[in-house]
Amino acid sequence: MKRSLFIVMLFTCLAILLVACNDQNQGTGPSKQSSGQEQQTNAITTPVPAPTFTKSAVSSIPTAITYYQALKDRDYAKAYAYLDANVTTTDGKKLTQESFTQMAQNAFTQSGAITDITMVPGSSDGTQIVTTIDRNAGVHYHSHLTMKKEGSTWKIISLDRI
Repeated sequence: MKRSLFIVMLFTCLAILLVACNDQNQGTGPSKQSSGQEQQTNAITTPVPAPTFTKSAVSSIPTAITYYQALKDRDYAKAYAYLDANVTTTDGKKLTQESFTQMAQNAFTQSGAITDITMVPGSSDGTQIVTTIDRNAGVHYHSHLTMKKEGSTWKIISLDRI
């Protein structure tokens, strides 16, 4: 489980770094001096820093990873345990364990099993996580989790989809 968590976090960080480092404006080319003579110069580009996340921004991600691993394993009772007792959908509807399980089973039936999950912090304090989910029916979508720290434990207090 720790290895799976490490691999997911490593790939997430690598993906973020690759996107941030992709600079389409690099290159060199000839330039003319004011006297009309041609001179080869290197274009000077300003380095773009890779995005960095504070410790607090990523502190809730391990909870989200284990939540999605439980969903991937179709262990809906375990996944529900990561939800706050008053968890709601983004439209304010309270989720009971029964309604959550039904929602998860419907997602599995309609879109297939979860095949890949990536996530990034959606806020600097760890309360928002944006997750990209791939399912084996070719479905690819984003899910948004709102998290709350309860003592030393993070809980999901709101979600828009499974």
